[in-house]
Parts: sequence; structure tokens; C-alpha cells
Amino acid sequence: MNMDIYETSREVVKELLSSGTEIGIIGGWAIWAYSPYKYSMDIDIVTRPSGLWKIRERLQQLGFNETSGGHLGKKGFKKAVEDGAIEVDVYDDKIGPFTAEEVLNRSLEKDLFGMKSKVASPTDLAILKVYALAERRESGKGQKDISDLIALLLAERQEIDVAEVRRVVERKVLKDAIALITSSFQQTSRFYPLSMDEYRKLKSALEKWIG
Repeated sequence: MNMDIYETSREVVKELLSSGTEIGIIGGWAIWAYSPYKYSMDIDIVTRPSGLWKIRERLQQLGFNETSGGHLGKKGFKKAVEDGAIEVDVYDDKIGPFTAEEVLNRSLEKDLFGMKSKVASPTDLAILKVYALAERRESGKGQKDISDLIALLLAERQEIDVAEVRRVVERKVLKDAIALITSSFQQTSRFYPLSMDEYRKLKSALEKWIG
């Protein structure tokens, strides 16, 4: 029986974790490591510049083609599968307000699919998701960013360094992101299945971030 696109993506992550070079998981699969509510289709990782060749080699062995690279420090790879296409973005230079190495160095060790993995810290992940949302809020990926942020905040809000978020993220960008996340219970619950009590607590906490 053929694997669906999400299972295939998961297997690619496992291949990258065993590639012999140090990587940090960011993006949707990092959210899943903290709150396993929804599989991710695309894969985002950070690595050191010295390890990029091993990642490229492993992805090419898996049938990925390199797409136009260099945008904001990322290298892109893509593979067509039965249900669509899986994209892998590899950051070895800059990502959002950080360097890839900063994110990697602050990553936490988590269990991912039974493998020891480095996953971006909740604080870095929240900041990166806010930056991503600011760039693509009107797109389908922007909607996934909102649901990912809600899942992360519900699971790890106490672990997020709010002072660091305020320091790094421009106030208007942060305020806009919070407005999107907490505009109404009906709207928020469309992006993520949460209770009214969870919504009220989330909204109250986030309003203090910009209070």
C-alpha cells in the first residue's frame, strides 16, 4: 500500500536525521514535535554551512531536485509524489531575524518518530512563525502558520520567552499576528480545534504580550 504524502514527508525527515550531519527541525514538523495535532507536508530545517553538502546529497538520493536557492539564505528541494509534491527548505545562512546556526545552537533535543532530534526552541519557533505569517498571511501557507502558532502557544506558552519575542519582533508585526490568532472564537476555532476556555486563556495571555 502506497504511503500518503504526509507519511512520505515523515520518512524524508527520518532520512535527513540519519544523514550524518547536524540539523535542526523548524516549521510544521517542529510544531508537531511539541503538539502532535497535524502532520506537515513540507519540511524546513536549519544546518551549518559545512553540512549542506550531505543534506543535498541525501535529498538527491531520495529523488529530490534542487530548485532556485539562495532566497533569504535557503536552499530549496522538491519531489513530485502521488498526492502532490514535497518541498524541503534548507537554511544554512539566515532565517527570519536569526542565523541558521543561532537557531540550531538553541534547539532542544526532542523525540521525533522515535529518533533523537534537535528541534527549534519554542521561543525561536514562535518568532519564526510570526515572521512567516507576516509574509504570507493571505495564502494557504499563511493559514497553516496560524494553526501552527495556536498549537504551539497552547502547548508551550509557558516556555516562550515573551521578553525575547518583544525584543526581536516589531510591535506592529506582533500585534497583527495576535489579532489574526485571537480575532474571535469562531475564527480561531476554524484554524485549530480548541475549547472556549482555551481560547479565552490564550487571548488573555497574548494581549499581555502587547499590553
